[in-house]
Amino acid sequence: MNQNPIVLIGFMGVGKTSVGAFLAKKTKVNFCDTDKMITKTEGATPGEIFNKKGEPYFRRIESQILEQALKNNGVISTGGGIVEVKRNIHLLKKSKATIVYLYGDLPHIMHRLLRNTKRPIVERSTTRQLHDLWERRNQMYRAIADIVVDSTDKRNNVIAAEVNLGVALKNRKELTKKDIEDSSKILALEIEIERLNHKKQDIENQLSTQRFINVIKRGSKQHRR
Repeated sequence: MNQNPIVLIGFMGVGKTSVGAFLAKKTKVNFCDTDKMITKTEGATPGEIFNKKGEPYFRRIESQILEQALKNNGVISTGGGIVEVKRNIHLLKKSKATIVYLYGDLPHIMHRLLRNTKRPIVERSTTRQLHDLWERRNQMYRAIADIVVDSTDKRNNVIAAEVNLGVALKNRKELTKKDIEDSSKILALEIEIERLNHKKQDIENQLSTQRFINVIKRGSKQHRR
């Protein structure tokens, strides 16, 4: 299957790190998170670097880390602002990596972001500004992506399966028909598992509700006695 890096891009809060880690584990390849690499190199989180040294300094370090990460195979998750620097776009385009845009619809992302004010850009931006930033970056992500995967309301297993299928189809000239069929079967299986999990949860909720009703009824009967 694919031997070149898979780079996940997308807006902050979309789940690039968790999906990337899951995908790497599932496909038995190395996983690299550029924000975590920056933290390890600088001894400070991206948020701390933003606040203490400013965005220009952070973006320079981010470009260096991205260039280093692209030299290795595996899955790479990137920061949401990776597309803000032309050098990063150049590095991504000239690499052999498959660039996957993890799309998430704005309401879901905003819900996640507004629960987490540790991100510098969230702390200093209004809801309108975040909306405008999402709109602008959405176009930038799509412009450089080889594959777009909608992650809205999906679990990591389904997203990872869709990424794998997208990569397989992109590289179909290098793959056998069986490779692509296998990827399609895996995606179908993951979607079916997701459907069954939702059904199981619905049944459990119904049973829980029914048990609660039964308890209320028993209590009501005892009270009447």
